[in-house]
Amino acid sequence: MVVTVEHSRRGLISLSLTSPSGTTVQLLHPRKNDDSADGLQEWPFVSVGHWGENPHGTWKLEATSAGSSKDIKAAGVLKFVRLTAHGTRQDPLKDNAFIIDFLAAA
Repeated sequence: MVVTVEHSRRGLISLSLTSPSGTTVQLLHPRKNDDSADGLQEWPFVSVGHWGENPHGTWKLEATSAGSSKDIKAAGVLKFVRLTAHGTRQDPLKDNAFIIDFLAAA
């Protein structure tokens, strides 16, 4: 996923992605020492937290700011999102005795 977020303090931004099957993965945690005013400019995020899931359906991106809702300086704007799912139609490990034996021995 690639996102652009305008924010006066980048370290307050938190992002989580929920798949159609309901698995939620936190992609970005707040970082108290990151006080950059640059926001996120086409930042790429990668996760293996949704491997094995059907990608079809509605995905939910939650973007929050760790600042108080009364704090205007904590406000941000989500400007751009692009989600790309990578995978295979069939499980590449299914019926692959070599891989299964190798993983079992590890």
